[in-house]
Amino acid sequence: MHAATPLQLSLDLTNKAELWATQLANEDKEKIDVNSKYGQNIFSTKQTSNDAVTQSVQSWYNAIRFYDFHSAKGSLKSAYFTQLVWAGSKEVGIGKAKSASGKTYIVALFDPPGNKGNYLHNVLPVTGKIYNTFNFDRFNVAQTRILILLDRLFAAVSHQLGFVLTFVDRKSIGSCIVGTWSFKPCIA
Repeated sequence: MHAATPLQLSLDLTNKAELWATQLANEDKEKIDVNSKYGQNIFSTKQTSNDAVTQSVQSWYNAIRFYDFHSAKGSLKSAYFTQLVWAGSKEVGIGKAKSASGKTYIVALFDPPGNKGNYLHNVLPVTGKIYNTFNFDRFNVAQTRILILLDRLFAAVSHQLGFVLTFVDRKSIGSCIVGTWSFKPCIA
């Protein structure tokens, strides 16, 4: 979707993302690392469910509503969406940590970073390509309804995660395709 190639999962970026997520959890505060040379998406939740990763990607993608494809200009409100689909980004690392107060922090780092340069060529409209199966790992992801327009990030984490995500049904709502997903542990 969005004509961007799948991101490659980077062990180095994953380690850095996990360190930053741990620091955020220790401080119990959501903030961008101003010294990082990578693109950053950050999410936190106090919900006790185990689907924080899915919630983070949904939240980042939902910022699409703040992006105007016609003007092709980024904004602070659309930055997480534009980084998520930025065609120039090739690698991603994902970290997760829980604070003493029970808040879960998710950090995604992207290289090269997005939101710098030509939005017209890096943030493209949906192309209609759909992936029906994804693999997940160490996160216990609960069954939920999500937008499948998140294929790029899911494809990147498929090597690290130990769950199989299967699309059960599908329907269009406006320009979005939604459906029910079934999550099952991978059997080695």
